[in-house]
Amino acid sequence: MSPTPPRPPRPTLLSVSEPGPAAPHLGCIDGLRALSILWMMGFHVLFMAGYWLQPDQYMRLSSHPAVALFAKGHLGVEIFFVLSGYLIARLLLHEQAATGTVRPGRFYLRRATRILPAYAVALLLSGAVLGPEAHLRSAWANLLLLNNFLPFDAQALPWAWSLTVEEQFYLLFPLVLLAARRRTARTEPAAPPSYRAVRWLLALL
Repeated sequence: MSPTPPRPPRPTLLSVSEPGPAAPHLGCIDGLRALSILWMMGFHVLFMAGYWLQPDQYMRLSSHPAVALFAKGHLGVEIFFVLSGYLIARLLLHEQAATGTVRPGRFYLRRATRILPAYAVALLLSGAVLGPEAHLRSAWANLLLLNNFLPFDAQALPWAWSLTVEEQFYLLFPLVLLAARRRTARTEPAAPPSYRAVRWLLALL
């Protein structure tokens, strides 16, 4: 009778928060992210200028060739979304290739400890400035990461819609990756796990 193999250790909060296998760093991505952030900052500076300038002055400024590019700051947001999605997907696929699986609990905890404390402070400061009554009417949507479904002028932190979109991707993508891994493990058992998962994800698209 063969001995029973030992059970793997039960995960704890400390083991869940330990970093997984690190993917190789891509310096070029940092440069693209920096450019997209500067693009968005330029857009917001131009947007705020509209509060101090007359309408005709603002139109002349925003249509000037040296400034017109900043008026399209939404493109910087889209670039940032693509880069963030790529980096997160690459991190999870690297973990799956190195360990054979993805641990969503560890991933969620690391994302939460990196983003949510500062987000909670921003919500509290916003409530202190705007007043609790006006703030609490829509702050629930921020806490549930659903504020991007509200009208822009009804959100407690209107600028946080892009952060919420990223958080929603963080919540869903590890689960999609696990589903892809299980599905392709049945149809292509000889292929590497990361290859099978990527192939199934491309089929979904």
